[in-house]
This record gives sequence, structure tokens and C-alpha cells, in this order.
Amino acid sequence: MSTGPGHRLPGYHMLHGTVVVVDVVGSADRANTAMVAVRAALYSLVNTAVVEAGLHWEDVHVEDRGDGMLLIFPAYVAKALVAEDLVDQVRIGLHRHNAAHSGPERIRLRMALHAGEVAWDSHGVIGEPINFSFRLVDSSALRRTEFSGDLVTIVSNWFFDEVVRHGNLAGEYRRVRVEMKEVSTDAWIRTFGPDSPGAPDYRTDFAIACAPEDGFWAEWIAFELGRAGYSAEVDPRAFRASARGGVLADASHVVVVASPHVEPRAMAALARLGDRVTAVAVTDGVAGAFARSISLVGLSMPSARARLLEAFDHRVKQVPGASAPAHEPGAPGLVVVHAEPDEEFARELSDSLVALIAERALSWVDLRPVSEATIDLDRQVDERVRDAQVVLLVVSRDLSAVQYGASRELGVALRRHRDGAAVVLPVVYRPTSWREQSFGELAPLPTGGHPVVDWPSRDDALLSVVDGVRFACRQVRGELSAPVDDGAPPQRRSLGEVFTVAGVPTVTFVEPEDFTEFRMALRQPGLGIVVEGPSGVGKTTLLRNTVALDRARLGDVRVLSARNPADLPVIDALPQGHEGLVAVDDFQRLPPDAQARLADYLKLLADNGTSGRRLVLIGIPGTAQHLVSFGADVATRIRVFRLGAAVEGLILRMVEQGEQALNIEFDRKAEIAVASAGSLLTAQMLCWQIAVTAGIDETRENREPVRTDLAHARAKVTDRLAIKYHSQVLDFITRDLPREALCIDLLLDLAKTDNGVLKLDDVDAGLFDGLTGDHLFHDARGHRLVVDDPQFHFYLRQLSREELLVTAGKRLPARRDRVFVCYSHRDARWLQRLQVHVKPLDLDVWSDKRLVVGDRWHLEIGRALARAKAALVLVSADSLASDYINSVELPALLGAAEEEGCRVIPVLVGPSQFHETPALSRFQGVPATSTLNEMAEVDAERVLADLASRLRVLFGV
Repeated sequence: MSTGPGHRLPGYHMLHGTVVVVDVVGSADRANTAMVAVRAALYSLVNTAVVEAGLHWEDVHVEDRGDGMLLIFPAYVAKALVAEDLVDQVRIGLHRHNAAHSGPERIRLRMALHAGEVAWDSHGVIGEPINFSFRLVDSSALRRTEFSGDLVTIVSNWFFDEVVRHGNLAGEYRRVRVEMKEVSTDAWIRTFGPDSPGAPDYRTDFAIACAPEDGFWAEWIAFELGRAGYSAEVDPRAFRASARGGVLADASHVVVVASPHVEPRAMAALARLGDRVTAVAVTDGVAGAFARSISLVGLSMPSARARLLEAFDHRVKQVPGASAPAHEPGAPGLVVVHAEPDEEFARELSDSLVALIAERALSWVDLRPVSEATIDLDRQVDERVRDAQVVLLVVSRDLSAVQYGASRELGVALRRHRDGAAVVLPVVYRPTSWREQSFGELAPLPTGGHPVVDWPSRDDALLSVVDGVRFACRQVRGELSAPVDDGAPPQRRSLGEVFTVAGVPTVTFVEPEDFTEFRMALRQPGLGIVVEGPSGVGKTTLLRNTVALDRARLGDVRVLSARNPADLPVIDALPQGHEGLVAVDDFQRLPPDAQARLADYLKLLADNGTSGRRLVLIGIPGTAQHLVSFGADVATRIRVFRLGAAVEGLILRMVEQGEQALNIEFDRKAEIAVASAGSLLTAQMLCWQIAVTAGIDETRENREPVRTDLAHARAKVTDRLAIKYHSQVLDFITRDLPREALCIDLLLDLAKTDNGVLKLDDVDAGLFDGLTGDHLFHDARGHRLVVDDPQFHFYLRQLSREELLVTAGKRLPARRDRVFVCYSHRDARWLQRLQVHVKPLDLDVWSDKRLVVGDRWHLEIGRALARAKAALVLVSADSLASDYINSVELPALLGAAEEEGCRVIPVLVGPSQFHETPALSRFQGVPATSTLNEMAEVDAERVLADLASRLRVLFGV
């Protein structure tokens, strides 16, 4: 047994390591002989798993723990290999062992993974990470986890955030709460089902084996198969002598890129797999050993794609278990996943998407309803979700309540999304906290992720979703245009020159739809021009790039800004006369009297038709208003250009121009376009951050792929902007009283606007006296709050109400908006009937059914009680005999009733000592003269219906 790297250094010292604890389930029930056999088998399979995972056994420190093992891998061993490859190989080894053994010699394992600083001395290893790992593997959260396969793993929250979250398997883990001794923390559990214990939960259609030199061909084949609706993975370990299992063993079909770079022995070994393997020859004369082969030699890319798909559309369907495409490759299918209470909206959404079928953008649309009763989170994968290339998630608190974000089904969909075989899009229907869920990093719909119910027009919200889905279909079909490669070496440019986070972009300037018309208007003498639109859509960029193109014709052009104190005297003097073309940017920031003088001056110039003096006004208009109003007499001599939010296609063109200038390629540029929410400047910032993270600082010699991590980019951009904007946010959100959150809610409402303007209909204007800062101001004339800095607008959109409350030091009174049900589990059928009657009211009804494994149930129940506006106590002999109800729930409810914050309603479900219980009987119970158990069914249902009516009145719904 190796003592690992620790034995090389004498004395006591600390080293960082990855800690793996392996525990045999049910070891206490075995006889000694069986325990000896199990331990021998355990060491054998773990030893083999280490080697199969590409690790070195001599690097591992191993200690025996009787019914398990402790393994510590040194810091230079990649944690991702341990989390993915080692765990996978342990599972495969378990499958092999259990297939050959029965009874007490069969093995089931629990594994815990963590990392940290470990102390080494002559006796072995000790340290907090080791203790913590044993706490995890022995936690009740893991022991209560039901798993019907051979293996269950638990990883610490730190290990998940730093390692697992960045890999391909994050979607297969679910969050749990670990409460044990001094440990109180979150952890993540992954279970493995029994259907195919030696294969991953998500079965791959194709594994593609290649030599490193043929990586281009392997990736191209995987991409084309993915576009056709199959799942495909490139296995870089396929030609290792030790590579038994892994992706090759798990896939339904194996593709070998046949070329001279592959050793003959490796080719022969794969050829022995028979009909499951197809050789794709990219060089003449190398595929003769295989029973099935196709040749792409000498073909153009379109012809090669056609031959590839023609061969595999026929062959894959002959492989048992392979999932052939359910639709034509050119038209993806779409499934709408929704919680059952959101069915009406889901159908409304699917009806809106039917137009895309007529356009041939989609081939089919289907609904996938989910509920606690219909979904098995750990095992079930609906075939519609598995086969669809576009998956829409209707995001609401109801979808969160069924924990769909932790389901294996969504994990499969997210894995296909990461592989490029599908696109998953959250459609935010109702306000809810969803960014922390497994799909939280995805770009949401409608535009900007604003909930559908918050849009002024529901039709506009649905149209935004349809446009986003149309865009996703283009992405899936590979129709998003790529920069043209003319063979010439790209001009060397710096990253900041290409993607600008401050100033006016030139390399990545994209011409809006009316660019030519604007350019002609600037050339026309005697014409006044107004450019208006929300922040961040490129108004200033449009002007400056147009001027740069026509500088010889336009002559000297001055651009003044109301932001610049040095320009204010010059702007104020303009109505007294000026020469040439002058543009006034940030017009809305001028005082009302200055705005009026400039507007009159613009009309005067237009009315006189003066050619030597030209004026352009640029700014953000008010809601349903224009920047400048004018009469019909000058309408033909003043042109107004209204710029709306940039559509995804325009943003995509900007991103692609940047790709071409830097000679790079973002792997998910469509998501960048959607996440930018109509702002070209936001798209510039995100592209800059993504490129910096990838180490791109200037134009690359060779085309270089860039991994897109939008969540990381948003977080980094937000952190940088906090230095600039934190003080202004703090000044604004502390303008009201300590127990009020009006200013916080105004700021969040402003963040949701598309144009950066919020009308303040019923808000006292005095609240904004002395408002300071250069990015947020109160327009007194229109009584509106305006953010005219697109970076600040983006920053506001990243803030949450909870964060702002903490920042402002607010202590708000508890919000009572929930129905709390206190009951004995023996009366559960009446809880179910009560929920049926209350469901049409769309109230938040809380019972301990909401609790999941790992929840700190004392804390969760306390939170629910604090928010209870109505408390229904299902009274029976069982509930009155419950120690927990009498000692915890009832005192809290009665205390809330004393404070007049909660209405207590006893519901008499069975004979009991209710009338002899003064604490309860002082409240009017229902029914008044009997109990539900003693009544005819129809009468009992009528009582519950009447109770629902009382709740309707109480909650005002």
C-alpha cells in the first residue's frame, strides 16, 4: 500500500489534497468471511478504477477504514479527473463485480469528495478536510437518500462550486442540507439508477475515437451529428491501452476517425467491437479492417456531411437503444416544460409557437407537464425532453416547488445544451428566484428576463419569446453566419480596440437598419435632426461613426455632451448663434429651461432653412413621449430617428465582427446576443470579459475557440462596476425610512425597464431632493427616474432585492402572504382536499409537504409561520396529541394571532377535545356543529368550499 506523497517529507507538514472517502453500505450485516471478501474486492476495483481513470496509483495515499477506504490525491492531480473519471470507473467496476457475485458479496458504495489542507506526519494524515469528508459520508442526508443502483456520491458545497459546476455532470447533482454534530452546510448528491449500472445516466448515441492529430475531424463529426439530433462525444482516451469502458463502453455506436495517425494495434482492437463500430476514413486505404466504413476522402464539406448523415441515419436505427432523430435534421423539435399550475400559459405559449412550424423553423411543439406526483427526479427522462433540440422551461415558483431544477431529466437537457446538441431557454413567466438553480446561468426570455406577467402587453412578451426561439432554431441548425475567411492574415488589434467597454466602438460598429438614411440626413443642408432612444442602443456610436465616414463632406463637427461640465456654457450659448454642424448629446440631462431654448433654436433653424448652421439633438425620451415636440409647419425640415433596443441579429453581427478582428470564435455567441437584452454596449462588455477570461488580449495567429461562461462574465463585470456605482446606489436606497423599501423597489423597477426611464406617478418628488451622481437623476418636469448610463443600467439588473436590503441595513416587517396548514399526517387526506379547493385562488399554501431531505425543518417551518396571514389548524384527536404541534406550531400561531398579523381558523376534521382546549376553542371553528369525518362527503366538500371563499375575501383575490 502506498503512503503517497506524504512519506517523501519528514516530520509534520501541510499539503493540499483531494479527499475521497469510500464507504461500503450495510457492512455490519455481513459475516466475517464475507467482509474479508468484500474488502478484497473493494481494493481491487478501486485500484483498477484509479488506473482506468488515467491516474497513477503510486501518487495516491490510501488508508484502510475497516468497512471503507480513505484516499488522498495530491494537488497536482486534476480534481475534475477524480470527480468525473474516477467516480465513473468505480461505478463500472461495481457493475462488473456485482454482475459476477450474489448475496453478501455484492457491493454498494457511498463516496464523499472534498479538498483542503491536510496534515502529514509519521503516523499518517489528519485534518479538518478529512473529518469533514467522513461527516458527509455518514450524514443522515446521504443515508436517507434512496438509490437503487450500486453507488451514490456526495460532494461538499466548495467542491461542487470549484470543480463539479464547471464540468459536464453538474446537472446530475441535487443540493441537500447536511446537519450533523458541528456540521451545518449544503452539499450535493448524485445517484445512479439501476437501468444500466455500467453506463452513465445519459446514454450517448455516438462516441468518436481519434488520434490527437485528427481532433479537427472528430469535432466536425460530433458537430454534424449533433446538428442532426444525435448526442455525440469525442473520447480523447479511446486509444489508451487501459481505456476499457468510459464513453466507448457507454455509447450506442462508436465512430473511429481512420487515418495513418492511429496505431495499427489500436485500430485492430476497436475493429473487434464488430458492427457497433464504423470507421470514417479521412485518408485513402486505412479502413480495411472494419466491418463498417465510409470514406470522406476528396469530398467537399457539404458532400461529406450528406454522406455521414446518410450512413448513420440508417445504421443507428439498427442499434438497440439508440435514439434516432424524431424529426428532420433541418427543423428542430421543441418541448415546453411547465409545472401543472402553469398549463394555461404553456398552451398559450405553444399556440404562439405554431407560426414557427409554418415557417419550417420548427418541426413540432409539445408540452411536458411536471408535478410531484408525475416525475421521478432521480430516474425519469421524458422522451420529449430527450429528443427535443429546443427546450423551454416555464419558470415560476410552481416549477421550483417540484424541484425540477434538480431532476435527472433537466440534467440530461443541460448536458445536451453544453454539448451543442440542443438549446435550453428559461421563459420567466412569474417573478421567482431562479438564478441559483442549475439553469440559472442560461440567457432567459422574454428579452432581459423580465417576467411575462410584468410586461405591459402580454402579446409583446410572447412575441419576444417567439423571436428568441426563432433565433435559437437558427443556432441549432448552424445557420448563424460566420466571419468570412478570405485567406489573408488578420490585422493585429488589441482586445480593447475591438470590444470597447468605454468610448465609441469602431472595429465592431454595426450599421443599424436606417444607417444610410441617417447618413443622407446629415449631409442635407437646412435639416434639423433628433436622435432618440433608450440607453445603450448606440445613438452616440451612430453619430460618431457617421461623422467619421463623411468628415470631408461635413467639415468640422463638434459633439457636445450635457454630461461634461466644460461643455455646458457652450451648449447654453448655442441659441445665440453658431457655425457648422453641432451635436448635443445627453440632451435629457439639461435643465428644462435649457432644453426648451435648444428645442426652439432647432425649430428656428429648420424654419429658416439655414444651411450654414446645423443642430443635432441626441437623448433619451420619456415614456410614451418624444425628446422634442414640434408642429406640422416644420415637420418636413426636422428628421427624428428613433432607435429601439438592438435586436439579437444586430448584436450577433457585432460579436462576429469582433471574432473576425481577433481571429477567435465564441462557442455560444447566440447566448451572448440574448443575454445582452438589446444593449450593444452590454454585449461589448460581456465579450471583452469572456475574451479576457480565455486569455485573449490581441488578434491570434490561428483561429482559436473561446469558451463562453456567461455567468462568470456577468459576475466579473458586476464586480468591476460596483466600484464605480456602489456609492450612488447606496445614496438612493437609503432615502426612505429604515423599515421601508420604496427606494429599493423603485431602483429594481427601473432596472426592469427597457428604455431606462421609470414614471413616478404616486411618489413624492421630495424624496429625490439633492440626488447626486452622474448616472441616475430625477427629471422633475416629467416626474420620472432616468438612468442614462448603459453600464449603470446593466449593473442595476444584476442586483437582487435581498442584497440591496442588506446593503441599506433595512429591517422590514414580516410580509404575511401565505396560508399555513397545521395538521397531523393521519389527517393528510383532508389536507389534500383542502388544497384542491384553494388551488383556483392561486394562494401560497404551505404545509410540511414542502420540506425535502436535507432541509433544516425547524428553520423552514419557522419561516413559514412568520409569513402566515391565515393558519388552518386541522383539529383531530391525533393533532391535539402531537407534541410538536402543541410545543412549536400552535404557540407560534397563537402568538401571531395576538399580534393581529395572522387569522387562525380551526378546521374540525374528527372528534377531539377541541372545545376543552381554550387556546384553540376561542377561535370560531368550521364546521360549527360537527366534524368533516362525521359528515356526508358532499356536505364536507361544501364546508371546504365555503372556507376557500373566506380565504378569497381575506387575501383580496
